Amino acid sequence: MKLLSEPTSGLPYLHAAPVHVQASERALRDLAEALTAELAPNTRPVYVRLTMVEHGAFLSTRLHGMNLLPATDDVVIEPTYGSLQRPPAVLLRDPYTATPDEPFVYAVVANHPADVQVETVLSALAQMLARSQLVNAAHKHGVTDLDRQAAEVDHQAQGAVQDTMRARGWPAVAEALRARSAAAGRPLIVRYDPIAFDESGLQRRVPVLRHVYNAMPEARVVIDKLAVVLSQTLTSIGGSSQQSAAFVRQLLDVGEHRTYLAHLSRDAFVCGNGYLSFGTTRDEDLRLLRPESTTLLRPDRALVVEDGRELVYEPVMHLRGAHQVGSRYGISMIEPFVHLLVQREVFEGTLALEEQALRDPNLSQRDLVRMAGSAGLARRVLPALAHQAQDLLGGPASLAVNVPDELYFPGHEDMAPAAEALTLNPADGA
Repeated sequence: MKLLSEPTSGLPYLHAAPVHVQASERALRDLAEALTAELAPNTRPVYVRLTMVEHGAFLSTRLHGMNLLPATDDVVIEPTYGSLQRPPAVLLRDPYTATPDEPFVYAVVANHPADVQVETVLSALAQMLARSQLVNAAHKHGVTDLDRQAAEVDHQAQGAVQDTMRARGWPAVAEALRARSAAAGRPLIVRYDPIAFDESGLQRRVPVLRHVYNAMPEARVVIDKLAVVLSQTLTSIGGSSQQSAAFVRQLLDVGEHRTYLAHLSRDAFVCGNGYLSFGTTRDEDLRLLRPESTTLLRPDRALVVEDGRELVYEPVMHLRGAHQVGSRYGISMIEPFVHLLVQREVFEGTLALEEQALRDPNLSQRDLVRMAGSAGLARRVLPALAHQAQDLLGGPASLAVNVPDELYFPGHEDMAPAAEALTLNPADGA
């Protein structure tokens, strides 16, 4: 995640015009080619996909780029300690364990100039390479001031990128990063793709994103405010086609249907895509379609596969969250919160472990010192993560909207089915 102190050049945050998107795509393709190192025997490549997203100022206009960690189908059961029981956690891929099919995804925000996007990518990759040794040392030996060292490493890496760009241009920075990655035995393999996640990748992320909504009140309150606003607005403006718009306007004055629209809005912003089927019989066929089971056949027609059955629904209103360039599917507006929640849960687990360990009369002095150091790190990092979460939010966070208790259907205030926890596999040997 990359935040700058001020929006670019003080310009208004506008929709990215096609000519701008085309210029950005050319720049990102050139950058990907310049960063890609040659594969050599006995090396472990780092696979990176560069992409663009447009969030329409839902997130901060100071956000120029974000990490999108691939979700896997693996669930990790953390070891217990005493009475401490941890829920099964969905495993996300660390950048250094990414594969050609599931690369580490770095997304720049489409609304910013191409030169800013290039600098954003270079800074992010420079920081990733600089952090790798520090993170490995922490995994193997423990580093109690990891947060301070990481901040210093990030500052130095970003400063070096900016200095070299001013003196010699971005190709020199790309050449240096390519050479550094190859020398470390982790050559960068980078490509640009206008689609951050394909259909299967998006569907795999849905339980993860629902968990982020359920567990992070910073994101949840903004989603709920927008659900209030859009459930009213959609009844006026309609949907993705004239037919679905007509259905919506017919339902304008029925309160329960606004609840359906609130769920539709929440699905779009949290899962990336929301689907509401109107069927052919008013009031009887209205239903929400699960994003993880739904495939668009055309803008107002969808296929749902559940329990081995295939069902086609029409007309369907499809609402997107953040936009992917060149895709009919959206991605979640709360993607940047995924990495924050992974870190939050790791450090909250550290504090829970400390509390449990301190009850152990057989705890050695060495383990006590080590535990105190880890807990001290957690107590410093958790407030910083809360601050980062607030910094990520854009204009909708300031909406003066009261969220009613009955916004969603009873029993569906939390989103389900959702992951219970998240974890990130260590980049061992990176």
